[in-house]
Formats: sequence, C-alpha cells, structure tokens
Amino acid sequence: MGDLSILSLALDKFLISIKETKPEDIGTQWASQILDVMRKLKFQHQADIFWRKLTPEQRNTKEIMLPYCLALLERNEVWAAQQIIDNYRKLNAEIGDDTSLMPLLEKLNKSLPEEPVVTGIFRAMVESQKNSTFQLAQQYGLIVSRKFNEYVEIIGNGQTTEIFLKDVVISIGRELLMRKKNLQLQASGRAKGTITNQITNEDLINDWFTSLFDMRMSEARIGFGDQKRMGRSASGQSIGEIDGVIKHSDNTRIAIFEAFRLFSLEKRTISGHLDKISSYDNEGLSPVFIIVYCDIDDFTQLTKDYKKYVSDISYAGFTDKKKRVETVEITDQLWLGKEVRYRVKDIVFYHLLLNMR
Repeated sequence: MGDLSILSLALDKFLISIKETKPEDIGTQWASQILDVMRKLKFQHQADIFWRKLTPEQRNTKEIMLPYCLALLERNEVWAAQQIIDNYRKLNAEIGDDTSLMPLLEKLNKSLPEEPVVTGIFRAMVESQKNSTFQLAQQYGLIVSRKFNEYVEIIGNGQTTEIFLKDVVISIGRELLMRKKNLQLQASGRAKGTITNQITNEDLINDWFTSLFDMRMSEARIGFGDQKRMGRSASGQSIGEIDGVIKHSDNTRIAIFEAFRLFSLEKRTISGHLDKISSYDNEGLSPVFIIVYCDIDDFTQLTKDYKKYVSDISYAGFTDKKKRVETVEITDQLWLGKEVRYRVKDIVFYHLLLNMR
C-alpha cells in the first residue's frame, strides 16, 4: 500500500472518529492538519466542504488558512486564495511583521505574473540574501508604511506613480475580461431563437473592478474610497456622482476613476462623463482613469471612433489639449489610450475600453 493510500485510510478513520464533533469544536492544529492532508491527497471537494463548515474565526486563523490557501493555489484557484489572504491581512494588523506568510505570498506572486505589487516587495526585500528574518521583517514593515510615492520608488523598478497605477489598472482590466462571462446577462436576442450576451449593470462591474484593485494594492495601503456624491452633473442642475477616488490610508486622494457603459458611439454619454471630471476634483489629480465597458459587435471600429471623437472634443473645466489621444495598447479585447489635458497643471487621462461582448 502506497504512502498516499495509507494517508487516505488514516484520514478516513480520523474523520469517522470525530463525526459527532462539530467543525467549530475541532482544535486549530487538528483542523490545520486535516486541511493539509486533504491538500496532499487532492481531496478538493472534501476540503471545500470542511472549510465552509468552519467558523469565520477559524478561517481567519493563520494555521488553518495557510494549508487551505496553498491547496487553492495548487489547483490554480488564485482568485479565491487572494480573497482569503487579503481578508486575513485586514483582520490582522500585525501582518506587516509576520514573515511566516512569505512562502505563501511568494507562491501567490508566482501565480500572478502580471501583478506588480508583491513582485516589487519581494525584489526590494530579498535582493540581499544575507539579511536575517528579523531584518527582513523590519524592512517589510518600513516598505509598506511609506507614502505612496515613496513606496513606488522602492518597489516600482524605476516607474513613476502614474505608470505604476496604469499598469495595475490595465492588469485588472485583463482580469475582468477573463471573468466577463460571470458579469454577463443572458437575454433573448432580437432575432427569434437567438441568444445574446449583455453586460450587467454598471455598479456590479465597478464593484468587481474596485474589489480587485483594493486587493492588489492593499500592500501599498491605497484603494478606492467609498462612492460619494460631490460636484455638479454635466448639466449643472444636480449633484453628480463619481465612481471612485483612489486614496491612501491617510485619506490623501491620488487619482480619479470614472466608468460607464457603451453600446455604440454614444457621444452624449461620452462627453457627459468626461465633462463631470472637473466638478469632482478641486485638486487637479492626475492621472484620471476612464473605464468604458463596451457591448458592441465591432469593438475594433468603436475604439477607432472613440479615439477620434475624444481627440476632437473639449472637456468642461480643462483648457486646450496638450496633444491628441495616443494608443498605448490595443488587442481585440481592450484598447488603452492616453492624452494630456491642462487644468492648472498637466492632467493625464487614460481611457481603457474593455470588450465585454
């Protein structure tokens, strides 16, 4: 009988012996070992059931969380592992000094090759292998406690804060595209007997976007502030609503996020959202991220028409354009354009169009 067979038999016998015991009454070390054995045996379904039966307090215990997250990463469920780890960090303020999580974070980092944040932290911390664990813990705490611009200087590999944020936003855009089937609403098509995929309401997509951003940037202590009503609408008749302000934990505002849907080149919709930006922002924040969720048959043509239209119009509150919109990146699924407008100072706008069809 092989080692795994023996392990499986031992697990079965143990689970039978405690079948009258509620999971919440199982000790931390026992729960941890059960999950670790299930991981080694690749008992994915059983591990998921056992995990769900645990209390929130148990699931946020490091010894229990570690083997389960490791199992999730091994079966490529990176999103689920990242959510659990992020929740653990929020509930455990001392995490900045806890180097015992570094192996798990390193494995998570390898599973997210486009994620710039954790990669940069490890590069900054581990370049010198002579440092002791205590020294690494001190360095880690110092890095994540810095102001955002200083944080980027340390781990950004020469990037400016603008480019750093742009890379994070486009990375999240790609992840949204990977998950767009979960954000689509099946509806009857115009032609009888056909089915079309339509994107769901804008708030739901924004919730996904901001949640992904907050998790990615938790190390840097920045994220989206709560949606707030401020400024005037494009018509000037009523209060407008901003989709998001990227803020540091000290409440410093860093950048603006505005999102909307397009089902065609709806010029009034586009100009209306762009004209709202100045009423939200009295500080001249830069960059400004315009995220457009597109549901249209010919996405490529829309990106061309959008670029031309935006290049030709003025925005309320901004003076003449410094230069026309330039294409930064384009695929059949996304288009990223950049432009510079002037309002007291140069303000960089990034327009990210995502093909949600």
